[in-house]
Amino acid sequence: MTIRTMICAAGALTMLAGTASADVVSATGLSVNGTQINQAVAPGAGVKVASLQDIRHFAAQGSGSNKVIKLDIGAGNFEVTGLSWDLSSWAFTPAALSDMKFSIVNSSGDGITFTPYPGNGASGAGSTSGSINLNALSFDVTDGMIFIELWTARNLIAGPEGSHTSDSILELDVSRVVPAPGSFALMGLGGLAVARRRRR
Repeated sequence: MTIRTMICAAGALTMLAGTASADVVSATGLSVNGTQINQAVAPGAGVKVASLQDIRHFAAQGSGSNKVIKLDIGAGNFEVTGLSWDLSSWAFTPAALSDMKFSIVNSSGDGITFTPYPGNGASGAGSTSGSINLNALSFDVTDGMIFIELWTARNLIAGPEGSHTSDSILELDVSRVVPAPGSFALMGLGGLAVARRRRR
């Protein structure tokens, strides 16, 4: 599956002090065809926690072999504006920690791809934590559905290429979309037009 649009953004995004770097790119046209794993989250805006316990990275993005975490936050006017992570991971030889990736997308395939261990070509154990403001890359989740696919960049092994410990999590900041000031003005003009018609 190809990524039709990619905008490199990680270098300009702010990280928490003392945490490792990560790569995040904006993407469109991503498909998530793997086995879906439903995880319960509170509806509406707020922080949504996705647990990575017993979920592994298997194949290239969009492969039916992969696992996809499904979060249903309830339909509404929402967007994803932030990402935090706290991971303890293991890359199975010959795969590398940098091969372990995530796609976090909406039902239309719009979202981000996330590499928590960029440039780390080692196999074995690794850990990383951090936080990224995604306001510049925010994507809407109007129908309430967020999909997180775990995948691998090189597809070197027939079985799983990476895993995470039971306490590894991703946190997504979900915000309610606030109409721009211009939208409020247009709404006001629309209301005036309706009022005039009623007077006539």
